[in-house]
Amino acid sequence: MLWDILFILCSVILSVYCEFSKVHISPKSGSYVSITTKTNISSYVWPYPIKMTCTDNAYYILRNEMHFALMSPGEFPNSHPILSNAFNEYYHIIHDLTKQIPDSFIQKSKFEVELGFIQLNVTLDIDDASLTFDTKEDYNLSVGYPASTLMATNVYGALRGIETFSQLILEYSDNQLYVHECDVNDAPYFKHRGILYDTSRHFLPVPLLKTHLDVMAWNKFNIFHWHIVDMQAFPYVSDMFPDMSAKGAYSSRHTYSKSDVQEVITHANMHGIRVMVEFDTPGHTDSWGKGQPGLLTPCYTDDKPDGTYGPINAISDVTWPFLTGLFKEIVSEFKYQYIHLGGDEVNFDCWKSNPYIQQWMKESNYTDYAMFEQFYMNKLIELVEQLGKSYVVWQEVFDNGNKIKQDTIIHVWKDSHNWEEEMNNVTAAGYHALLSSCWYINLISHTPDYETYFRCDPEKFGGTNLQEILVLGGEATIWAELVDGTNSLSRVWPRASPIAERLWTGSSTIDISNDELYDRLHKHRCRLLNRGIPAEPLGPGYCTYPWE
Repeated sequence: MLWDILFILCSVILSVYCEFSKVHISPKSGSYVSITTKTNISSYVWPYPIKMTCTDNAYYILRNEMHFALMSPGEFPNSHPILSNAFNEYYHIIHDLTKQIPDSFIQKSKFEVELGFIQLNVTLDIDDASLTFDTKEDYNLSVGYPASTLMATNVYGALRGIETFSQLILEYSDNQLYVHECDVNDAPYFKHRGILYDTSRHFLPVPLLKTHLDVMAWNKFNIFHWHIVDMQAFPYVSDMFPDMSAKGAYSSRHTYSKSDVQEVITHANMHGIRVMVEFDTPGHTDSWGKGQPGLLTPCYTDDKPDGTYGPINAISDVTWPFLTGLFKEIVSEFKYQYIHLGGDEVNFDCWKSNPYIQQWMKESNYTDYAMFEQFYMNKLIELVEQLGKSYVVWQEVFDNGNKIKQDTIIHVWKDSHNWEEEMNNVTAAGYHALLSSCWYINLISHTPDYETYFRCDPEKFGGTNLQEILVLGGEATIWAELVDGTNSLSRVWPRASPIAERLWTGSSTIDISNDELYDRLHKHRCRLLNRGIPAEPLGPGYCTYPWE
């Protein structure tokens, strides 16, 4: 129970003001030691907080002599499963720490044994576990002796603060844990901080997705963008349309059942992560047509069907009853307010070849097939809006001149070397924007790409202050052409971590030297190894213990 109770940091009394407070953790004997350090503890915290002030003081706990007893009126852990789950997880994280700092870390002098209560007070402003786009994640953490405090607006801010607290605990070569004296005031810069995972090109098992979610939380990401289906495979199991996965998935073993989906969503939510699902249409839908005849557009050559199919046919009698039923089912499962509707890389050639679409275009006075795409996207957006959802689309929907609703979020992904112009155009038109162009972490470079990821600032595109306000954040993307369960963890981590800092911290750390960046990210990478994640190296070097 030693470390379990340490991270039941707070037992909580819920007052009429919805304020949680005070947990007492008492030592068995004199085993809390004050020391001085020579290390820069702030270099161990990732992502870097808005404000952090640390002293040279640290306190260590004698691992075998400390006993913590929780004195708690009420049954807080049972009534608040999110924090209860966090306490259990961080118990294992802290208890299983291996040595991760050099021997020069501690200057052992003037040890003073201090007796009495070790106390950490956790205060939440509101008792609200809802998870929306606007959910706050701010916290204030003060680590010291004899009392430490963690204050947050809600439980999700507390989760972020507990992660920072865990990063302030290091281990010295004498097998003792040291907690550093620091004050941290922190909150995210951007509201939308995500990673896109593609589970169509290669299937990723649920346990692996949950591990990624754990690491996302350690890096303070808050959006799991689940690109769940694509042209290669349709692994989502629909109760209303079972043939979609029965005929469109790689096999019955490569599918996500209702219970699988809920397991992922629950795990994400327990870690303060929203699940934004993407069903990309009207292109990228080859796998859809296998389970829904009449949905895709028959392509013609020399005025005859040639046996191939193109994007979804917006004027087919099958299309809108099917999409209405499917998206009703999707909305009932995925509760987050935003859904990604795709809209990228739509090839118009098949639409152009189809005589029935040609005739419809003529009767509708449409002269450009981008207008046919606009007809489809606006009708889909209207459908999703009627189901109570907000929506994100890829940038082509904007680039093609489609007249779409002003509350649509445009996801910029193209032109990794010229994304600034696109962000400027999107925000100048009054649309909110997300950026991914410079964060395609599935692409491998033989240079330190983490430096490029770290230097990319979604707000640096030459826009006005009003345009910058329209930037909601961004996402790393891990497309799965060459990624599956064998390499996804090492491909994503720690290469997504610089993106996490840029989205959490904003531009305040963007100008640090490459040497400082390497030092900090290398320490973070070693921490991920200590936590069981096969994070790939940044270059020549070593962590205290080799990966086994």
